[in-house]
Amino acid sequence: MAAVAARASVSEPTVYRHFPTKRDLFAALATRQYRAMVEGLDPDNRDTFLEAVATVFRRTLDKEQAIRWTLAAPDRERVPRPNVHARKAMLHTAAGHDLTELPPGEQEHVIRLLLLLSSPMAMLYWNDYLGLTADEAARSAAWAITRLWPRPDPTTAAAPSP
Repeated sequence: MAAVAARASVSEPTVYRHFPTKRDLFAALATRQYRAMVEGLDPDNRDTFLEAVATVFRRTLDKEQAIRWTLAAPDRERVPRPNVHARKAMLHTAAGHDLTELPPGEQEHVIRLLLLLSSPMAMLYWNDYLGLTADEAARSAAWAITRLWPRPDPTTAAAPSP
């Protein structure tokens, strides 16, 4: 916290006044980064979700150092992931209607995999290990997402009631 105060050119008590613990500081930073990543994005189907993934991946590389720092804390008991519920809610909104034909357990598996495939961490791994750009990584993610995310067959939809 002393280093944070020095970097911000404020006193350490000032930092503690706004962020009583390191956990609070981390949560505030993670929330700010999450909002920056999803600003203006409101996917409501697979196509708009794929567009959102490409946008998130480009934004990840634009804010790479801050994203790496935030994602580097693996101890979820001490350093929680405060936005996982918001990310899952976004996925349920975008994919929920397409997944209704799957059993509930399979729906949850698909949501979990979509969460990982659309994560800024996935973008960083693809960049670090394979040298992929944001657009190349988004195309790889899109390939996997379209195979995981089934679209209901409109020919099997129930006929309207008379």
